Formats: sequence, C-alpha cells, structure tokens
Amino acid sequence: MPLEDFLAGQADTLASTPAAPDDIAFWVYSSGTTGRPKAVMHTHACVLIADRMEAEYFGVRPGDRIFATSKMFFGWALGHSLMGGLRCGATVVVAPGWPDPVRILGVVDTHRPALFFSTPVMYRNLLREGAGASEGFRHVRHFLSAGEKLPETLYQSWLEETGKPIVDGIGASETIFLFLVNEGHAQRPGSCGKPVPWAEVRLVGEDGADITEPDVPGQIAIRTPSQFSGYWKLPEQTAKSLRGGWYFPGDMFSFDRDGYWYHNGRADDMLKISGQWVSPSEIEACAMTTPDIAEAVVVGVPQEDGLTRLVLVAVAKDPSASHSRLSSQVQDTLMASLSIYKCPRTVRFVDELPRTATGKIQKFRIRELLQAGRL
Repeated sequence: MPLEDFLAGQADTLASTPAAPDDIAFWVYSSGTTGRPKAVMHTHACVLIADRMEAEYFGVRPGDRIFATSKMFFGWALGHSLMGGLRCGATVVVAPGWPDPVRILGVVDTHRPALFFSTPVMYRNLLREGAGASEGFRHVRHFLSAGEKLPETLYQSWLEETGKPIVDGIGASETIFLFLVNEGHAQRPGSCGKPVPWAEVRLVGEDGADITEPDVPGQIAIRTPSQFSGYWKLPEQTAKSLRGGWYFPGDMFSFDRDGYWYHNGRADDMLKISGQWVSPSEIEACAMTTPDIAEAVVVGVPQEDGLTRLVLVAVAKDPSASHSRLSSQVQDTLMASLSIYKCPRTVRFVDELPRTATGKIQKFRIRELLQAGRL
C-alpha cells in the first residue's frame, strides 16, 4: 500500500496507544548466514535492559558519544548503540551512507566517540587504512566487537597499533543484546568472554544433559529478558529454537576452567573426521596465524564415498602472491599445530568471501560453490 493511501483520512496529530510489556514492539531480521533471513519478533519488555552493559561494564554516562559502524537493521547496532545509548543519556552518532573504512575514520576523527562498536571485518579494514595513526581513535575508551568470532591475530594487531584491546562478545538477533562479553579490564583473546549477569547460559550435550566439565563442546542455550518471542509466520522454526523458555541458536561452544566461553561454530558446521569431532573455527584460527593470510574459512564437502573432506578457503593479504606458495605455508602452519586429521589437504583462494549485508561469512554459499566445482 502506498504511504499516501495509508495516511488518507487520518488525523493530523498522532495519539499514543498504551502497550503491554509482552506486545510486539519491533522486528529485526536475522543475518541469513545459514540461508534465508527470518523476521525476529521482540516485545517492549526486552528494551528495559538496553543500558545495562554500557552502564555496568563500560561506565557510559550522559554526554558520552557512542558510534556503531553497522546500520541499525543489525541487532548489534540497534541494541547497544541506539537503544543502549539513548537509555544511558548518551549521544548516538549515526553516519550517512554505507560504512567503509575511510568514511568511518572521518566520523571518528570528527565526533570522537567514547565507545566504538564494530565487527571483525571492519576492524581489519580499518587497520589497513591506518586506524592506528588516527587521532580520533586515541580518544575512544573502549572498542567492542561482535557479529563474528574475533581472530586472535586481529586482536593482537589492533592492540599493537592502537594500544587498546578490542572487547569481544557475542549476541544474536534473537537476544538483541550480548549474552557473553569480555570485561574491559580482563580480556581473554580468542574467547567470547563470560555470561552477563542478566542472562543465563547453559551448555547441552548430544544426550540432552547439561555439560559441566570445562573444554567439552556442546550446544549453547540462553535465557535472557531480551529474548525474542518467535519468528514471524515460522512456527516450526520457532518451536525448534525456543524450548522450555530457553533459546537454542544452534551454535557450539565450550568453556574453560576460568569460566571463559569459546565459540566453536555452528552445530551444523561441526564435522566428524576420522571418528573425531572437528571444530572449523579451531582450524581457521590456526590458519590465520600464517603471516600472509588475511582470512580463512573451513568447510566440509561430502564425497562420493560418503566421507567428508575438509577444504580451507582463504583470502591472501597480497592478491598477487603465489597461491601454491601460500598453500604450502598454510599447510605447514596447520601441520605444526594440529592433529593430522584436522589439517585440510585442499586449499582454495578467493579474492573475497561471500558475506551477508551485516558482514557475516556465508559458509553455505562456499559449500555450494565447492560442490559445483566453481572454486
């Protein structure tokens, strides 16, 4: 319906309508990393915790400026920048145009935010554009990252260039706000941090029982006041994800003896090789310690014999570099650090990885390209 038709016959002034806490307040679409995006429905009540992370973890106060590089259709920016910032009385910086590193550098130099929210891919691109020398970035109190796993190599590079760590955490369109986060003064590179006080987090094994031992992978389950109420017109997927009041996103995690949690990838990305469960994220992190590799993704490709073959798809820092030389370097790095069954025999190179509009890597598209022989 055209806007003009919708407004025809309506009053010139708007009247407010009381809303109950469990009334639907807004939708946000999932990023589509596993396929078609879903409309995630949230109620008015979930907004009430919007300011807790900013205030309790990072001391945001009225007058502070907050800037997120992502657009507001991304839950990361919507929840922690717009909702969280406004509830803290902070100034929310909104930049026009699609985010690119040069434009972002200009915004930070002009507005000097206290908190800076971004994603791993943008932090990497900002380093390439000289963020370490930016006067504006020296005024940022805390750099935060979510949306994808933050590679340890990127964490270290940012710390060396700027003198400040990136605070990594994880949330979802279904929770709006982070449920795991590192604290500003206590970083554990490679981890997503610890559960926030306003969220309950469990780890569930294949048998449905809770995992209580450290370093044992399982599926994460979350219960938080900001939890979504369901997917619009998708009752089967809603029932699969919301069980007994807990949200099951389908992600594999583990935690260490100190209570730090680690993202091992999607449950449907976990692979059984030689009878052993393999986490692609472990292999990816190792591959990215190779000096000339910018990004790396590992997927499993089914073979005619019914077995699954590991394939590593990488992006070189220098597009003109010899792929055969880089392939040998990557495989040497993997063989020196990982068990043999975790080391892909096949390495492919691409100029860039397929991503969603929010910058997340679409592994399902990589698998499709490999199975079609297009990589």
